[in-house]
Amino acid sequence: MQACEPLAVTGLACRLPGAPDAEAFWRNVREARVAPTRSLEERWGIPRRRYIGRAGDADRTYTDLAFCLDTDSGAGDRQVELGRHVVDAALADAARVGRPLDLSRTALVAATSWTAPSYFEHDVARALAAVGVAQATPPTGIAHPPDLQLGAIAPRLGGPRLAVDTACASSLYALDLAAGLVETGQADAVVVLGLNGFLPPFLYIGFARLMALSPEGRIRPFAIDASGIVPGEGAGAVILEPLDAARAGRRHVHGIVRTIGLAADGAERSIFAPGANGQRLVYERAYAELDPATVDYIEAHGTATVVGDATEIQSLHGFFGPHRPRGAKLAIGSVKALVGHTLAAAGIASLIKTLLMLRDGLIPPHIAVSPHPALAETCLMLPDALTAWPDRDGRPRRAGISAFGFGGANAHIVVESDTGESRPAGPRPRPVAEPLAVLDAEALLPLPERLRMDAAGLRTGPNLLRRIDPLQLAVTHLASELLARNPAANQAAGTGVVIASNLGGQMSRRLSRKYAYRLGTDAPDEAIELRLGPPLTVEAIASSLPTMCSGYPSYHFDLRAMHQTLSGDSATFITSLLLAPYWLRTRCDTLLLGAARDGEGACLLLLKPLSRARANGDRILAVVRSDDGTGPLQADVHEALDLSPTTGRERFAEATGMDVLVRALGNGALHTRVEVREAGQPRAVLLIEKEERADPPPRAPRVPFEVVLRDGDALKAPPSDNGHRPRHHHETVQPAPEHRSLAAAWVTSTAATVRAFLAAQRDGLALLDIEPAEPPIGPRTPEHAVIDRVSAHGGTAHADLIVDEAHSYFFDHPLDHVPGILLIEGALQLADHIPGARGRFVRLVEFRFRRFCEKQERATFEARYERTVDVIRFDGRVVQQGRELCTFGLELVPLATTQPGATTESNPGRGRPVEAVLLHKLHPDNVLVAALDQRDGTCTILPPPPGHFFATGDPRLHSPLYVLEAARQAVIQAAHSVLEIPRGMAMNLIDARLVLAAPVPREVPLQLRLAPESPKRLGTMLLAEVNATLLAAGRELGTASIKAQVVEQDTYRRSRGGRA
Repeated sequence: MQACEPLAVTGLACRLPGAPDAEAFWRNVREARVAPTRSLEERWGIPRRRYIGRAGDADRTYTDLAFCLDTDSGAGDRQVELGRHVVDAALADAARVGRPLDLSRTALVAATSWTAPSYFEHDVARALAAVGVAQATPPTGIAHPPDLQLGAIAPRLGGPRLAVDTACASSLYALDLAAGLVETGQADAVVVLGLNGFLPPFLYIGFARLMALSPEGRIRPFAIDASGIVPGEGAGAVILEPLDAARAGRRHVHGIVRTIGLAADGAERSIFAPGANGQRLVYERAYAELDPATVDYIEAHGTATVVGDATEIQSLHGFFGPHRPRGAKLAIGSVKALVGHTLAAAGIASLIKTLLMLRDGLIPPHIAVSPHPALAETCLMLPDALTAWPDRDGRPRRAGISAFGFGGANAHIVVESDTGESRPAGPRPRPVAEPLAVLDAEALLPLPERLRMDAAGLRTGPNLLRRIDPLQLAVTHLASELLARNPAANQAAGTGVVIASNLGGQMSRRLSRKYAYRLGTDAPDEAIELRLGPPLTVEAIASSLPTMCSGYPSYHFDLRAMHQTLSGDSATFITSLLLAPYWLRTRCDTLLLGAARDGEGACLLLLKPLSRARANGDRILAVVRSDDGTGPLQADVHEALDLSPTTGRERFAEATGMDVLVRALGNGALHTRVEVREAGQPRAVLLIEKEERADPPPRAPRVPFEVVLRDGDALKAPPSDNGHRPRHHHETVQPAPEHRSLAAAWVTSTAATVRAFLAAQRDGLALLDIEPAEPPIGPRTPEHAVIDRVSAHGGTAHADLIVDEAHSYFFDHPLDHVPGILLIEGALQLADHIPGARGRFVRLVEFRFRRFCEKQERATFEARYERTVDVIRFDGRVVQQGRELCTFGLELVPLATTQPGATTESNPGRGRPVEAVLLHKLHPDNVLVAALDQRDGTCTILPPPPGHFFATGDPRLHSPLYVLEAARQAVIQAAHSVLEIPRGMAMNLIDARLVLAAPVPREVPLQLRLAPESPKRLGTMLLAEVNATLLAAGRELGTASIKAQVVEQDTYRRSRGGRA
């Protein structure tokens, strides 16, 4: 991959909290002056009592503070007026010196999420009217969907108009789009706008659900007491053009964008967690042709979240540390400390701040904080005073800027001061756009009502996938099909994803409707609320972000080149197709390029440069090249594609042209010529040449499941066309004959307490017919003994733990410590040696873990026991090097007192299988439970295979550990599918409790009925707790409770002090 040409910044403007223009903003930056925050109650027009709650409260936020602009931008749509003001100011700044820009050849790229507030206001009004709810003050004025928003912001510009969404990385991705538009000849100059004038209630409630907001309403990046973000509104714009063109036009150069690096986290972590490897990859790409030692300042992403700051400190030091002279510190900062997190506009605020620093040769102070303790051990420092830029002996001042977005989109750019060196005037020859090889293609035209997908190879299971926006699921399905047939592009650092899709689906509209209704009334009707929008799960929050239309394929298939979701007018998809040669030259080796139109269809192409595809011997479906008028015009089919919008109708035409391209790839013609026109003028001519090849056979799903893509509800998707309805291509996936409903909401049920359970037993609970087994439960077999040096007499018991890392179950996968479940087995085996244990079974097991047990050090069980006629009480602890690792309590009761009546309940069946990796196991034989049935929260316990560890011991009764371990595996399932904890998180056992009313027979079908509780956040970790009822042939036999600590792997490794 090659670098793009440097671009000159010839105009800039901004309007940010506390600063109506760039010079006011620069004064605040120099003085580290923090803009004020205020409540959004008046802006929203909703009483605070309806939306303010405590951390963890459902459907509420615990803060409504924001960094707001001092005054409104105008009488119209707030965001449109703000964007227009800043764009006009940037154009005026560029016109101060030199020849004016040719606006007919100037493009607009906006970094913004969703679209203007006016669109959502009108959409809410239409949805509420459809369910019979009248609004007190219906909206007036024009609704601005993405295409109209861009046109209203920059009506004077004649070049392409695009918006990009990669969440918080959007502004820096917009700079790369600008470079691509210039290189591919679609524009001579580009206005890059970072815009955020939309802070709706559903955004705050979603952030609160993720515990991302600062409870104090203060954002303190890289501080020891950093507690989260505070959103901010604002806008900034820069004008980019080739440096040679700026010189020729004698326009003032504020600075130079020297290099741009893009990357994606892929499957490194969860959707919302930053990836250190992804950040390092973006640094490596940005500095591929530059020396990192020449950088004197880093404008960091710096969100003030605990995980975000720690990860960024680690990645910055890991990359820049080796390039710093011994003892030399690299200054870092974050503009978010002054103006808040302006979301999609955050990168443009960082860029303007850095350009002003380069201009005046000053490094401003960071806000006054106690620095994050990790900074002291790195090459990084927070400036505490205004200082002069280091002298570079006439070389340009140089700085780096980072932006990392939800969904794993990363960007880092290098900017430098203009030294005024003379360069040859006149246009520089542009790289020749190489023809595109279409290796493969998939389409859903029209979008079917139901879709049969394959969960195999995806990072989440069907139950979570069904919570994702349907359009994003469709795109992920198409990517799955293409990558299954083209494995070289799967899990690749060189594969990128670009999707043209306004709003990225329907989820943002549905959440907007839901909370407009819920918060707009004191007594919302639950049925109406569910019709308007889904429950607020982590998946719903993620897929309300347009970036996830491209982010989910990147995440599920570990694609790390880059990903971005584009929106705009009817030219968006064709513009992206013309940009493909640029991306394939500078950003990726292989590109998944597609379009997705809500309620209509989706298509996805797998592209490579033709020369590279030929050299690799790839199968080629077709070749797409631009006709420059010099080649022959031979074609079997001629298509005309008019991108001009039809006025007077609501338009969501970003995918216009995908039907023409799919038709050209699917018809019988070998040569198709597509003439693209816009506003009556030729835009491009595409020649599509198909190559003869044998298509692969259809792929049968390994883990099939069904999802609804369109259900006919008018609330799901507003009218969306621009007068150019595509002629539908044949569906590649047939609708499924039936659809299963989504997961039932059973998580609110609660498990019986021990006291209530035993009371029910005394009141006549029918138990299973169990006869005492002889000999009594004892050590299974010598190879499964986990204790030695056993002593049990006189009321005390002692033993040493045996740690055998070759054990087939306890060390099924690599661990850096002794698993807690092994300590429980040790205590159970020690209890077998207590005098009088014969003829008894373990009725109660309680364990509380405090520290990790190290594998290399001796661990000892120390316990006392008391015996009565009915109960042996056994209490103890495990000690290692004088430290108490855990405490435990057991109760053993006679078998004879628990003989129940017989039962003839039927076997519930084995249930659906579960992948071992989901349960943190490597070997399928160690999977003890079937898939969780989310309709009723039940999970079938599987009998252990012959010869398995749990098949040894008493031939008629299961060990209590078997039940506890089955419960733990069921809890892991619930953690991922119900509590929405991402895979890859470290889950450490804290508390385990089992209460049995009778022994657990081997020959009777067993199930667990789970009742998870919402995770509780404590600092950097989550506490997940799940209660379960044990069912034997349908009858309640006991209860189990599992509590686990859940932390990010990096946090876990740090806590382990390098042992992990």
